[in-house]
Amino acid sequence: MRLREAEWESWCVPAARARHAGQATFGRAPLYNREGGSVPVTASFESILGLPLVLLGFTPPDDHAHAPNESMDLDNYETAIRTVIRTWDELAASGL
Repeated sequence: MRLREAEWESWCVPAARARHAGQATFGRAPLYNREGGSVPVTASFESILGLPLVLLGFTPPDDHAHAPNESMDLDNYETAIRTVIRTWDELAASGL
């Protein structure tokens, strides 16, 4: 299910902070794609802890995740790490 940016950001502050961090580090707006079917425990995390959960994906479809020919561009990997760090910094600054 695809969500519009306004819907995604109104869903929770962590999603908005992750969006801002991703845009700042990658230099472009992220693609919002509500998924998690391959990570079924995420529903338990959210319902048991009562906290919003945001999954950040950093590889394009042609990286063939979990396939025998899986790959990841190292520049993309480094930028992904910077995005996660910036997301944590922005969450801390927002008081969460």
